[in-house]
Amino acid sequence: MSGYIGGITGGINCEGAEISYCYNMGNINSAGCWTGGISGDVTRGAKIKNCYNRGSIVTEQESIYGIDYIGGIVANSYYDINDVNSAGKISEVLNCYNLGNVFCKNSRNTRYVGGIMGLIQNGYVKVDNNYNQAMVSASASGAHLGGIIGIIESYNQITVTNCASGIEPAIGTNRATGSNITITNVLGGQSNLPNILSVINANDEEKFKEDSNNINEGHPILNWQLF
Repeated sequence: MSGYIGGITGGINCEGAEISYCYNMGNINSAGCWTGGISGDVTRGAKIKNCYNRGSIVTEQESIYGIDYIGGIVANSYYDINDVNSAGKISEVLNCYNLGNVFCKNSRNTRYVGGIMGLIQNGYVKVDNNYNQAMVSASASGAHLGGIIGIIESYNQITVTNCASGIEPAIGTNRATGSNITITNVLGGQSNLPNILSVINANDEEKFKEDSNNINEGHPILNWQLF
């Protein structure tokens, strides 16, 4: 199928809507477009918090829309300048992690692929305290690949802080400049447990814990997974 596809929901797009304390373990195979481990998109002030994905995500056909957004947690966040319901409402992806490989097989379409998010476009978005320890790849050259975000295409107000990825770069392509975007403590090539925890717990040491009981193959776990 093709369209908005996610392990939990196809999309979440209104202020006050929130997905939290959820996870996806199932593999996702799609024909592309907006495909995420948790949600296809997050817009208009919606939030995804304290979630994780462990299922692999694979797009196996050419998207009928000619473009693919793929993310381990969420595929896409955008702001339509003609949509009065979006202006100034900050969407958030907070305290999430991805352990499922993200792979775009499509060969001719534009591809935005990220371990946490595929694309931020014209957005009011906050992406904080997330990590990815899975592969992010595409079958053809020219894809925008990032361990955390595939591409930041444009922006209105974006902050990306305290995020760690096992692969580099953490942000594949960043076309945003100016005072409305802040990227702080976002690191690629991080596979050592203490380093990952120090990054993703930089402003809240209670969100992630060391996997001392090996329930996550040694990768940091969310605090709520202990209960």
